[in-house]
Amino acid sequence: MNSISTSKSIRVSVLAALAVGLTAGGALAQATDLTGMTTQLQGQLQSMATLAGYVSFLAGFVFGIMGFMKLKANAANPQDPSNKVSTAFMLIFVGAALIAVPTVMGIGVVSLFGGGSNTTNLNEAAGGGFTGLGE
Repeated sequence: MNSISTSKSIRVSVLAALAVGLTAGGALAQATDLTGMTTQLQGQLQSMATLAGYVSFLAGFVFGIMGFMKLKANAANPQDPSNKVSTAFMLIFVGAALIAVPTVMGIGVVSLFGGGSNTTNLNEAAGGGFTGLGE
């Protein structure tokens, strides 16, 4: 019985090593210099901001619908203490604020950093690394 459990644990170990080996392809595509690392980080942060915008918009839509459902429930049964009008308006307000987050994020970045301002250039093709202010 001990040899069966040892054989089983060896099979599990081999399968785990195989799974790790198959997923290591992304690790082989890592950047080897600062420019590559910053490019990858910038791409990942842009994807995260896009995802946050989508999630915010969807959550705002859900909160707005929940608020209108609370108003409808209050109209159907005004004596129910769980169906307050203030809760409904709060849900609608939060939903509207969440729907506006993607727009506010874009305006906030342009307000803080400017749309056409000079930025630091780390691109090797534009002069060999950190040489000064670029476009």
